[in-house]
Amino acid sequence: IIILTSIISFCLISNNEKINLRKLKIFIYTLSVGILIANQVLINFSGNSLIHTYVYIFSLLLLFFIINFIFFKFLKIETLK
Repeated sequence: IIILTSIISFCLISNNEKINLRKLKIFIYTLSVGILIANQVLINFSGNSLIHTYVYIFSLLLLFFIINFIFFKFLKIETLK
């Protein structure tokens, strides 16, 4: 939920005419579908043991920070053009 919230927030923040919205929408849609599929797989593994649960939580946090870094870097590059 945190990751999807950050993606939606990025879409709302970056809604201006300087950014190529068609490419961005396709990228965000593809990324969201991939994240949802990976999330379901990780949820199945996290129920097996406590170590898998820790790996699941760590991967969510890591993915959250990576996605935010990419989006903010993309937003900074696009607004400079």
